[in-house]
Amino acid sequence: LPFKKVIAVFSGLSLCILVSVLDSVTVATALPTISSVFHAGSVVSWVPSAYLLTSTGFQPLYGRFSDIFGRKAALCLAMSIFIIGSLAAGFSRSIIQLIIFRGIAGAGGGGIVSIAQIVISDVVSLRERGKYQGIIGGVNALGYAIGPLIGGALAENVSWRWCFWITIPISVFTMCVVVFVLQLKRVEGDMCRKLLAVDYIGAALTLIGCTLVLLPVIWGGVTFPWMSPVVLAPLLSGVLVVFVFCFWEWKGARLPIVPSQL
Repeated sequence: LPFKKVIAVFSGLSLCILVSVLDSVTVATALPTISSVFHAGSVVSWVPSAYLLTSTGFQPLYGRFSDIFGRKAALCLAMSIFIIGSLAAGFSRSIIQLIIFRGIAGAGGGGIVSIAQIVISDVVSLRERGKYQGIIGGVNALGYAIGPLIGGALAENVSWRWCFWITIPISVFTMCVVVFVLQLKRVEGDMCRKLLAVDYIGAALTLIGCTLVLLPVIWGGVTFPWMSPVVLAPLLSGVLVVFVFCFWEWKGARLPIVPSQL
């Protein structure tokens, strides 16, 4: 791409990274306020945990989805799911609703950073990539620096709901940049063939494995003792599912989510 186009694309991708960082940091800052509003107590810890759980589970899927459907389509899908989840989270009337909607937002948020990194590798040469990755690191640092200030100010002076809504205008602007500025090679083929190419069994094993591994890590030492069956049983089951996933990707999948060469 020409240098001017690279700058425009990179600005949009940097905003994607900034949205992801701001969302996690501002929400974390507002957790005490949210807990007091809903009288949630320790249950409020599930607000960030639900996001972490779904974002981790869906993150490996977006890389392969971007290969099948295209980078632009996959990134727009991730941003759309994130926007819907964040918007709904701001309208939550109970802590359970908030946890569920944060899980939905995480299903989209898991793909934002990973696809942005993939697009950077597509549009920037290997020689220049280190420089742009350094700028991305600076964007991350900026998000972590201003996120707590924004989250605290919104929770104390406006409403905790704006901690979820503050990233939506940035996300919409970023989607416009992705749609109208980002120029990448389209993935040819009809939609039916693309849908058939998706490794659904691998996707299911990924989600199940991540859930079974992360849940006991979240519970351990907080909700249940580390050596309790409630923690050990899903943890060991998750390790087993990971082995099954690796075997399936090696022997069974036609288009594996994680290539066996890796």
